[in-house]
Amino acid sequence: MPSSTANSHEGETPAPYPRNTHAGSGRAFKSYEKNLATLQAELGNIDLADEKLAKALDERDLLASFRDHFIIPTDGKCIYLCTNSLGLQPKRLSENMREVLAKWGQEGVTSWFRGDAPFATADDRVLDGLAALVGAKRYEVVAMNTLSVNIHLMLAAFYHPSGQRRKIIVEEGAFPSDMHVLRSHLALGRQTKQQQQQQQQQQQEQDEEDLILIIPRRPGEATWHLSDIVAFLHENGQDASLLFLSGLHFASGQCFDMATITQAAHAQGMLVGYDLAHAIGNVKLQLHEWGVDFACWCHYKYVCAGPGAVGGVYVHEKHTMAQDSLPRLAGWWGQVKHNRFTFNEPSFKPSPGAMGFQLSTPSPLLLSCLSSSLSVFVAAGGIEPLRQKSILLTGYLHLLLEHDLASQVQVVTPKAVEERGCQLSFTFRTEGVLAADVLKSLEDQNVMADVRMPNFIRVAPFPLYTRFVDVWRFVGILKEVLRRPHVGGQEEEQLQQEDNNEEG
Repeated sequence: MPSSTANSHEGETPAPYPRNTHAGSGRAFKSYEKNLATLQAELGNIDLADEKLAKALDERDLLASFRDHFIIPTDGKCIYLCTNSLGLQPKRLSENMREVLAKWGQEGVTSWFRGDAPFATADDRVLDGLAALVGAKRYEVVAMNTLSVNIHLMLAAFYHPSGQRRKIIVEEGAFPSDMHVLRSHLALGRQTKQQQQQQQQQQQEQDEEDLILIIPRRPGEATWHLSDIVAFLHENGQDASLLFLSGLHFASGQCFDMATITQAAHAQGMLVGYDLAHAIGNVKLQLHEWGVDFACWCHYKYVCAGPGAVGGVYVHEKHTMAQDSLPRLAGWWGQVKHNRFTFNEPSFKPSPGAMGFQLSTPSPLLLSCLSSSLSVFVAAGGIEPLRQKSILLTGYLHLLLEHDLASQVQVVTPKAVEERGCQLSFTFRTEGVLAADVLKSLEDQNVMADVRMPNFIRVAPFPLYTRFVDVWRFVGILKEVLRRPHVGGQEEEQLQQEDNNEEG
């Protein structure tokens, strides 16, 4: 961790980041505004939009040196605001992959069990880092498969309709891939039963749709009110077996109060699972403390483990420590370790905890990518200092957008820090301005962001490598871009295709 004086004015004590910043706590609300106002006053009551403020924030940034741990696109010139879609590559990653390839090349099959870092224990070596990021015990997490595959596996273990409790509750506008998984899982379960009953296909499709309950947003709003979610669970919980929500919504950037929602769902007798693709590495998570039953995520966004990175799973110990173990789809790597290579076991005995849900041999190459990124989180001090900077960094961005572009841009992500992470999603107040056209102009100015339906631009300054001056420059570029006419542009079908192409 870099020393504080290395990034401060003439050795003075840098302004502290806001404290107490985990999702679900309101104690850090607006504290970043106070910090910024204090610094503005120290610098001679300069304006919020003065570049001097951004530079002063960078000089005081305790995480500033970690930018050098990553490869910044276009030879470091890019303003990269798209970690919500794909994190940047850690510089150490390519060397770690070369080490794995060299070990394979020099040791052959013996690389599985001999020498430094044997391949057979590669999955075990990432558990501490993952447990720290999601707030879990070591044996409650595992790195395996990819996100959609893992959701299927968790549904096989946790969705068991019985009597009146047959439905799954999700939020309106959940990520398309999650909905594909849920609907196909339900359809598969209905298929055998309805073949036996010789029911028509039309009835099958109707039953499938009826088994998914949608938590709606209020008309005309892009985000949810916590009170509405809790009320929906109270009113519909008796019909549901499972609540499956995003931890942080991919389009709006809203972070849900998972502690309160989990408690409310459990009070109605439901099990609770989360898709944490946009939450892990972004906000502070306490899955074990909150009593979450299971969760799945990817590692290619804020964890920066690379495109197509191995996924992650959490299963609360209460489901794996009991004698009547959960039903599951099993595979050889999920067995207790001493049984994996005997090849004559008549029955499957799972490994303790989440590792008992593994199916196939883990990839040492993909796990080396994950290890590379987790090592940066460890060096930075874990999620707490990242979250502290993130609140200030994204808060600064939000205030600049309000200061310079309030008449043109509408931020749809909640302003309360406990209801968002790095990401801000915004749309446009002027009719005819299309996000896709604006994005193209931003890309021409070396800014990387992305668009989502209905007409959002998503930007996510990430505390490990985004500078405050990057945020300041982005707002200036956006201001210039919006002076130009933006009429016509990308069709809704193309935006929908982009949604479907981004898993998790």
